[in-house]
Amino acid sequence: MLRCREMPTRPDPNRELELNAIFEEYHAMYDLAVFRLNALDRRAPVTVAAFATVLVSLQSLPVSAQLLVLLFLPPSLVWFMRTTVNHARSFEDALRRIEELEKSANARLSEPLLCFQSRHPSRGREVGGRTGRETLLAVLGSILLMLAVAAYQIHTTSVIPRSAHIWYDLFLIVIAATTVNERVKLSRYSYREMTTGQTTH
Repeated sequence: MLRCREMPTRPDPNRELELNAIFEEYHAMYDLAVFRLNALDRRAPVTVAAFATVLVSLQSLPVSAQLLVLLFLPPSLVWFMRTTVNHARSFEDALRRIEELEKSANARLSEPLLCFQSRHPSRGREVGGRTGRETLLAVLGSILLMLAVAAYQIHTTSVIPRSAHIWYDLFLIVIAATTVNERVKLSRYSYREMTTGQTTH
């Protein structure tokens, strides 16, 4: 008995368009992830070294300039921590979106061809992954160390009267608590899964 040869399956043009769109966004998200990763890698050594240099060279400045540095440096450390947290959060968003795109492409292809992020062993354990965790710990530790150096400078110099030392100490404690709180808030961050038709602003 003769069997009819099966006709080759025609490619679905709609599915091809969907896959092309997915892969375009996939590449864009990976470029964004690499940018955020590089930004995180550079923040701790470069910026912390700049702040540390200012503190080390503090003694060579006039008293009025020392006071300005000791007043304005601690708040700038809060800004530094917040921007670092923002990079880690954005890095997490990029990774989770890549994971969604992998699952979406695999569902259309009916095969698990893309799985690096969707099956990564550290997925979901830390916001920003292991790089984000280590960078934030390094930044937080460096900030606390610099605040301690600032306190030492105040207590060992005559930049401000001794009666005002307690107020400066309280000022540094508030700064330290704020930076720690930024790290705690990041640990509670959760990526919201994007749905079809959802737009971001």
